[in-house]
Amino acid sequence: MRYIIKGHNFEHEIQVIGQIFYKNQGFCRADNIPFEGICVLSCLDKDVIKSGLYVDGCEIALRFDKVECDELSFAVKDSMFRLLKSATGINPPWGSLTGIRPTKIMRGLIDSGLKYDEAIRFMRGKYTVLAQKAELLAEIVDIQREILKNQSENDASLYIGIPFCPTRCHYCSFAAYPIDKFKKHTDAYVNALINEMRQAELLGKSIKTVYIGGGTPTALNDNQLERVLDYTANSFDLKNVSEYSVEAGRPDTITKSNLKLLKKYGISRISINTQTLKDDTLKQIGREHTAQQFFDAYNLAREVGFDFINVDLIAGLPGESVLDFNNSLEKICALSPENLTVHTLAVKRASKFREDIIDSGSVFESKEAGEMINIAYERAKNADLNPYYLYRQKNTVGSFENVGYAKKGRECIYNIHIMEETATIFAFGAGAITKYVYLSTGGPSESRIERSANVKDVLEYIKRNPC
Repeated sequence: MRYIIKGHNFEHEIQVIGQIFYKNQGFCRADNIPFEGICVLSCLDKDVIKSGLYVDGCEIALRFDKVECDELSFAVKDSMFRLLKSATGINPPWGSLTGIRPTKIMRGLIDSGLKYDEAIRFMRGKYTVLAQKAELLAEIVDIQREILKNQSENDASLYIGIPFCPTRCHYCSFAAYPIDKFKKHTDAYVNALINEMRQAELLGKSIKTVYIGGGTPTALNDNQLERVLDYTANSFDLKNVSEYSVEAGRPDTITKSNLKLLKKYGISRISINTQTLKDDTLKQIGREHTAQQFFDAYNLAREVGFDFINVDLIAGLPGESVLDFNNSLEKICALSPENLTVHTLAVKRASKFREDIIDSGSVFESKEAGEMINIAYERAKNADLNPYYLYRQKNTVGSFENVGYAKKGRECIYNIHIMEETATIFAFGAGAITKYVYLSTGGPSESRIERSANVKDVLEYIKRNPC
């Protein structure tokens, strides 16, 4: 797909709007309308925006909009959005919003003094967000505001990344390495990780939550995992920690031995993620475990004494029907987990799914993802699980969202901090990103954030953190 820009330099805005309607396509700038393929035109002349859509050199749609707001970049973006919405007949649930954190916009509106119904109308009017999604934002922000009302600027979290998994899932784009191929490097990685933590400067912050993620931390052997847990316990002041999570995400890595190890070091919350309970789909997405292994791992965790468990599901997986998704959801809700996270499949740039799409020249899209998302909301509510955090990703099927649900009082505070950027997070490990959050007197929505990212490559990370 090509795009032509004249009279402004809002290239990114035009690209992200194009991605809503033409997913998983490459974008390149052009000087003239090509005779083949799709091309969009965005031209700003004084206070008039011209937006056009062309296919194989022929004009398909054209609109002119007068700039009537101070946000010129938004005006350009909005004009292109309304043109493509009309021309394609696609009505994106999140309208022209393209950012990861729409909840921050809603929180900002509430912090500015708007009532919830006024903020909902604003989101629907300015961004053409569907009413259902705007109402969902309001519901989540209301829950978050209650949770965060006593938060101090001195509060912080620790994140510790373990970038190894049994296999790499086909939808994954994280820094995650198959442990069988990297087993000879795992000891060196743990050494490097501890060395990085040894040099940490926490700036007098009070650690309130700890999250060990990845990857799959429980892919490490017990000795390696205990070294990480032991160093964390003995090198950081954890007396104020109210929540300690470990992403035991792959059921095929969970044993009675490592569960007892997690309990020994005070881990309060674990994730056991199946993504689906259909065995054929599990094989298709590269997860080498069965639905029964998930149930076995879940029941084992309860037996060991874990009373704070999260389970993940993905809506829109290839070959999955609404009935398949509903079957997985029904069985998981019957287990009564404290947390349920429902993701929409995102075909990410670094994933095998994306490579397959590029190689085949096809575009993957699930027409049923929206129905799955709606069913998840209703079933979660019936199971006393309320939505408490939300984020979006590029190239999700149907342009939908990811939502975390929780029983009252069992929300994962770290998830709120990482997605809403409401507290400093000190992050360690390959691909980890430390975020320094400086809260404004105007509230979290006006915070200033500074980021410091680690190199993603495991071998390079080991080289940069020698013992």
